[in-house]
Amino acid sequence: MKDKTKRYLVTIGKGFDIRNVNVLRSIDDAEYKDFRDQSNDLNRIGSDRDLFFLVSANFSEYKNFCENFLKNKDFKFNHKSMRMLSLEINRKIFNFLSSFTSYVDNSRARLSRSTLLRSADLEYFDSTCKDLYDNNFSYRFLYNLRHYFTHCGMPVVIVGYNDSVEDTDKGVIKRVLNIQISRDEILKDYKWKGLKKEILQLPEQFDINPYLHQLLQCLEHLHKEKMKIYEDLIEEKAKAIIDILHLPNDQEGVLCIFIFSDYKGRSLSIEALMEALETGTKTIQYHEEHFPEEVINILSDKE
Repeated sequence: MKDKTKRYLVTIGKGFDIRNVNVLRSIDDAEYKDFRDQSNDLNRIGSDRDLFFLVSANFSEYKNFCENFLKNKDFKFNHKSMRMLSLEINRKIFNFLSSFTSYVDNSRARLSRSTLLRSADLEYFDSTCKDLYDNNFSYRFLYNLRHYFTHCGMPVVIVGYNDSVEDTDKGVIKRVLNIQISRDEILKDYKWKGLKKEILQLPEQFDINPYLHQLLQCLEHLHKEKMKIYEDLIEEKAKAIIDILHLPNDQEGVLCIFIFSDYKGRSLSIEALMEALETGTKTIQYHEEHFPEEVINILSDKE
């Protein structure tokens, strides 16, 4: 059966009102297939880029939880509440560390499976990870602490707080949350892969927060270096889309592809669509397909 789907390159005006559509030209099947091939590659790269969102979001959740707790003047300090607080802090630290190891493992897997990259690109990523592990105690310690969580359960987290007067005239009190780990407890029942000597140099109870912040900085650096691998490929794919569809850079409104079909099998036209929008008929199905942000960025730079 012949495909009745129609595709048009359009701009949609102010307020993204689909009744305000400016049709630039139709898009044939061959053009659309080539566009989808390039767009799918960009989407896969975008999905790889978005892996870091989980890392950042989990760290922010932990950080915001600690900051909001400090503002909670109604918190009742007793054995049960402090135990629940410790469990919640452990959970959020575990989520952050899980997203850390997942980010590294998934990034490497995607780079190794990609048919668009060179073997040197994977080697560069591996080298960057190795440098971070070798030169940053926070990175290698927390990488292994994530495995400690898996095999030994939650580390003993000692949660407390200190109040200090910041402004003696106004009586402003600053509350500081202390989140500490027992050094001797985490050394029990777990092999730390050459880290034991370094861990023994830590205080008997040590604050984990500086190490979490340093790890985030390491991961931000790793993500930046990983995305450098994709820079040329992203530009190549985005420019290919612009060339395939002859995308203009001087149009007002939102540039997109308008796709619609008549599920009753009748021939279609853009005029039929506009009439359907005006009269409210439901015999036509339609949706907009937007261009990857990398394409829009290149078009914007040309203006």
